[in-house]
Amino acid sequence: DRSRKEMTSVGGASTGIKGARNTTLIQGVFSLAKSAIGAGALALPHCFAQLGSLPGSLSLIFASLTTTIPLHFLARLAANTDLNSYFAIGNLAF
Repeated sequence: DRSRKEMTSVGGASTGIKGARNTTLIQGVFSLAKSAIGAGALALPHCFAQLGSLPGSLSLIFASLTTTIPLHFLARLAANTDLNSYFAIGNLAF
């Protein structure tokens, strides 16, 4: 399979990695998509199917609020102090 061979070589030469797995182009695309989008976003349809529309929507709103509100507080803390790293702001906040 041509796409499998292309994924295991760089510039026509073997990668030289022992135990390297052969990956098809489709598998590589989906792996990158999962990394970029995140497992949570890919699991949303399943969660909505299990919970239903209203409980699923309420759960999604709750999750977004529990993520957004602390980040908003950390951003305000960063704006009101001279701290410039996430680690320093987190230590000050908690």
